[in-house]
Amino acid sequence: MVAATRMSTVTDARADVTSALTGESWSIERFLQQIAEAPPPGRPFASESIAFCEALSRDLLDPRHAPRYPQVISLGYWLRPASVERARESFVRLQGEGTILVPRGRVLHITPANVDTMFAYSWILALLVGNSNIVRVTTRTTDATRRILDATSLLLCDPAFDDLQRRNHIVFTGHDDRVSRQLSSVADVRVVWGGDATIEHFREFPLPARGRDVTFPNRHSLAILDADAIRRADEHELGALADHFFNDAYWFDQAACSSPRLLIWVARHADRVEDVRLRFRDAVDSAIRRRAYEAETGVVLEKMVLGLRTAAAADGIRYVRDSNEATWVELPDLAHYEREHCGGGLFFEFVTHDLEEDLVGFLDPADQTAACYGVDRNLALTLARRINGRGIDRWVRIGEALTFGSVWDGYDLLEEFARRVLVDL
Repeated sequence: MVAATRMSTVTDARADVTSALTGESWSIERFLQQIAEAPPPGRPFASESIAFCEALSRDLLDPRHAPRYPQVISLGYWLRPASVERARESFVRLQGEGTILVPRGRVLHITPANVDTMFAYSWILALLVGNSNIVRVTTRTTDATRRILDATSLLLCDPAFDDLQRRNHIVFTGHDDRVSRQLSSVADVRVVWGGDATIEHFREFPLPARGRDVTFPNRHSLAILDADAIRRADEHELGALADHFFNDAYWFDQAACSSPRLLIWVARHADRVEDVRLRFRDAVDSAIRRRAYEAETGVVLEKMVLGLRTAAAADGIRYVRDSNEATWVELPDLAHYEREHCGGGLFFEFVTHDLEEDLVGFLDPADQTAACYGVDRNLALTLARRINGRGIDRWVRIGEALTFGSVWDGYDLLEEFARRVLVDL
């Protein structure tokens, strides 16, 4: 493979670290030596980084590649020049008169296994800011992940991207505390996407004195649907809504932190909610069939156990299993809702007649995204101010729950990956 030739060093007998791009392996000591010999960080939004994003976007969106994975296509669109330019403009706005932002240095990314493209988003933002990167990805690579890794490997063979190739490593490592400790010891920023347990584990490994953690703990998300808005929707609009909801919920089997698990129905007429819910469920069922989605047997059984257990916990809870792919649990109140979830198309539902009061009483900091239909911007702003940080970091339209942005979980990652330099003369 050409990439292996360009990046090759002698493969060590003891393989602590393996390149996900070339298959080369090193001991952790040899790998860190290679890291230390890399060029210094680049300038934020350098032409080389922008050109790399454009080339990777072009490859991932190339219609000649089949199959075309939806999450890979979404990443390809996110990497387009217009999107990168918006990120650059956001970065420029973070600077003020007498203040410039520079890269922090070396970023270690500990990326999740449940969302197979997240490693690329985290890495690319740090790369655009100019940082060197070590990106640890799961060995349980999906076909979509492999598609991204193969495209990246080929691009980094181009001499035009020589500095990027030497400053950026996407690797596999075992769950070895010795390796994790040594990787952490050279990180100016450590980004941990793995949830609460992974965060606590990595906090045992010291960072350099000026190092910092950016952590993404376990999160929970919900959808807010206005019953009157769905009642007014024609069949075309309802079909589009169901397709968008499918994307939010089913792309990663509800395992993504931003996938909705609880549906809150806003109802002004209590006696007219049921027909709207049934209409919505029928539309979602049609979207599931259009996408030929099938739930795995193990997930079907987990949904049944969790749904029936919830229904047995109190009177007034109704369990509705439309199919193996969609199960609905209707709740009389939010006191009986627990954020435990198995994914795969299990949706809890609650009807509210006072959205503001019910949300304020229910939310906690674990709640990340509210995907909305029929909720206007002014109402969302009012709710966000009333909630005042007790929960929900993102208010988006249904269909945008999984759309990644540089502002995520309350962090502005462009700023987290940079350091401020004051010029006050």
